[in-house]
Amino acid sequence: MRERTISIVIPNRNGEATLGECLEAVYGSRYGSFDVILVDDASTDGSLDIARRFPCTVVKNERCLGAAAARNAGCRAAKGEVLLFTDADVLLPPDALSRVNSALEDDRIAGVIGLLSPSLRFGNLSSQYKNLYMHTTYMKLPAEVSVFYTSCAAIRRGVFEECGGFDERYLSSGIEDMEFGERVTGGGHILEIDKGLQVEHVRHYSIQELLRTAFRRASGVTRIMLRRRFSRREKSTYMTSPLSFVSSIAMCHLSVLLLALGLLFRSRGCLGGALLLALSVVLLNAGLLNAIRRANGLFHAAGSVPILFLDLYAHGLGNLVGILGYMLGRRY
Repeated sequence: MRERTISIVIPNRNGEATLGECLEAVYGSRYGSFDVILVDDASTDGSLDIARRFPCTVVKNERCLGAAAARNAGCRAAKGEVLLFTDADVLLPPDALSRVNSALEDDRIAGVIGLLSPSLRFGNLSSQYKNLYMHTTYMKLPAEVSVFYTSCAAIRRGVFEECGGFDERYLSSGIEDMEFGERVTGGGHILEIDKGLQVEHVRHYSIQELLRTAFRRASGVTRIMLRRRFSRREKSTYMTSPLSFVSSIAMCHLSVLLLALGLLFRSRGCLGGALLLALSVVLLNAGLLNAIRRANGLFHAAGSVPILFLDLYAHGLGNLVGILGYMLGRRY
């Protein structure tokens, strides 16, 4: 099998806590032909000192331009015929590049994405919930997807350039990869998920960070959906979240409304309706909660129930703000 040259592009913004471990994992690869481009997005910590300990190409932005612009800058400095994107808080397994190279033996495949490993070094409820949600959700996806999950995502350089790279109007990370993936598949290219390619995400989530992430992502996805709807593109937005989770968002908000009405007016009917909806939400998301139970025990699964409701509520608020923002002219 021919070894394609692979360029690994890593955007970094104040990632000194994990960058050294990230680069050690990259250079622990068993693959022969690769180079690494570290794009420092105007960090103010010791990231550059860490990067200089490794034989990578460093591109430094004098001011913070955002993850999309940083990745595009890395690609301009890259030499490989394949571009692999990862993050400064992600650890690639030693066989990651070999798996990407093998998948691209099929000329029909334009890109390959991996997913998060179920294992996580942080044991708090919020981190475990978020990591296992991402893992179980991506494990359920079909072989061909429209997402380009940049924790670990590779694409042929020619396809990347044909599709125009990442949209630099996205200044924060989290949505630009989804939007790019839809442009790739909307152009007739195939992205394939390799469920054996699993990376460790060295990310600790507090409950506040989890909810901020949910809110921001839901708001951004909503605006993507509205842009595509009103631009009359044929391809609709591809949802990674399972239907059970999406439908639970409205049920969660309605249960909160009924609970408030029940307490305000002392209505047993409203309180009963709120309880019924809450139980339905738990049953709809039993797969996720069971995955948490298998990984961490019954205590973690039970503790994840209120986190699930808060996550759903944050998603719903993000959807609403996304709609309002779009109506007021905010497209990104």
